[in-house]
This record gives sequence, structure tokens and C-alpha cells, in this order.
Amino acid sequence: MTPFIAELIGTVMLIVLGAGVCAGVNEKIVCVKL
Repeated sequence: MTPFIAELIGTVMLIVLGAGVCAGVNEKIVCVKL
């Protein structure tokens, strides 16, 4: 997974969760809900 795709997915997850921080780490999406 490219950093761009990971960031894109993170942005989508951010919108879905409403508030949170997502990052692609070792090709895995890690989300922290604020």
C-alpha cells in the first residue's frame, strides 16, 4: 500500500468516525479516535 492510499483511507476513516487520527503504519491502517 502506498503512503498516498493509506493517507486517503485515513481521511475517509476520519470523516466516517467524525473525529480521529488515522495513519498507515507498516501497510496497516491505525486509527485513534479522539
